[in-house]
Amino acid sequence: MPIRVSHSITYRYDTPAGSVIQILRLTPRNHDGQYIAHWRIDVSSDCRLDQHEDAFGYITHAFTADGPRGPNMIAKPGPVQLADLTAAPWIGSFHGHPSRSWQLNSWDRFMIPKPFSTITFSWPAHVAPELTLVQHALDEAVHTAEVNNH
Repeated sequence: MPIRVSHSITYRYDTPAGSVIQILRLTPRNHDGQYIAHWRIDVSSDCRLDQHEDAFGYITHAFTADGPRGPNMIAKPGPVQLADLTAAPWIGSFHGHPSRSWQLNSWDRFMIPKPFSTITFSWPAHVAPELTLVQHALDEAVHTAEVNNH
């Protein structure tokens, strides 16, 4: 008698995780009482899944995600925390925007300038190490670079 099993795990964190390593023990083994016709584990595109066999012969998968990732164009708390640790009085930021580019289908929409394109850089005023001020400065830099490039 065929049986279909579906299992879903969603990881959510209050603050972005720097990285995640999880050992998954979800893969069943064939034995006299069962035969596995098809088995698949899917993860999101920004994760990695490596198959291993543990000391007892069971199949395990090492699930890793390096982060934090996304959303793009949002200031992350890392520079502010670093400024606090080093007692830096301000944070500088900039944005470069190419006139023509290839855009990767990645979480950050990474742009690769095409040959002979021009890149407009924008540097907003330095701001105090506070996340909302840094976000505002980055938004200003992106807007200025995009307006001046068209």
